[in-house]
Amino acid sequence: MMNSTETIHAKRYNRALRVFCAVITAALLLLCFPVEAFAASNNDVAQKAYFNWIKKNAEVFDQEVPVAFLDINNDGIKEMIVYPGYGYDTYDVYTFYKGKVKRLVSVGQAYESIKIYPSTKTLYFSGGHMGYYNNTFYKVTSSKATVVAKKTWQQDEGPKYNYKYVVKGMKVSKAKYDKFVKSLKKGSAKSHKSLTWNYYTSSGTLELTDYCSKATKTYYLAFSSQEAGTYNFYTNINPNFYKGYTKNKYTSKVGLTLCDSNKKPIGDQVMLKQVDALSYQLSANKVYYFKITTTNNKQSNGFYYVDFSIYPYS
Repeated sequence: MMNSTETIHAKRYNRALRVFCAVITAALLLLCFPVEAFAASNNDVAQKAYFNWIKKNAEVFDQEVPVAFLDINNDGIKEMIVYPGYGYDTYDVYTFYKGKVKRLVSVGQAYESIKIYPSTKTLYFSGGHMGYYNNTFYKVTSSKATVVAKKTWQQDEGPKYNYKYVVKGMKVSKAKYDKFVKSLKKGSAKSHKSLTWNYYTSSGTLELTDYCSKATKTYYLAFSSQEAGTYNFYTNINPNFYKGYTKNKYTSKVGLTLCDSNKKPIGDQVMLKQVDALSYQLSANKVYYFKITTTNNKQSNGFYYVDFSIYPYS
């Protein structure tokens, strides 16, 4: 029979053993729970936050604006890349951090120059104006983007350029700059053309205009529902749809598919005529996409014009 001291030690031992077992069990559960589930959940929250941010900043999105999503720094949250395309505001890059949409980078005069290296968490832009040019590399974390390398050049009097090289805030030689930049360019890169661009608008009408150089191309037009119920849409294809600069008419097809917030199809593709009326049953407060697939059998001068709109009606 145990004395009082032994009884106290036994109780403490059993209590410690239970706590230890509980900690081990929790750790095992976390290990068994797939990381992808956490990432998917966080991205769903971020996607909704991005869309709400766009609606609140409607003056920026008074026309269709290309927006792409990519996890630049491998933290499981996709960043939002906005391409207004203006001279003073060519690209804006945002992230979702601590429950808020936060701007990481804003650059101008950098038309279609973006390159992203996810394996090194690096963002690159090249641009210039009025004789001043730059190549800039950013390191991206979950909360900020920091310039780590920059090459600038300016045309002096005459044909020569004055080049400057900076790495982590320090002026360096061209050789040291090139060596450091090479370390940032590891792995496959995403360019402007290889990103999937979605087209957002602030109004109820979803519009799409583009000069396309591919025989087949896919676009995504995003919108959100308010209340659950039946939503009716008209689609309109410009009569000059797929006319190139030579004004030739082509045999073309336009397919439309409703998708969920993960761009997974809901229902079958609809092949559109010039004007169509469509109806969908939608849930409340959800983000949806219209997937638009354009197919052109003949092209002129390597490109053709896309002009398409969808607008709701009651």
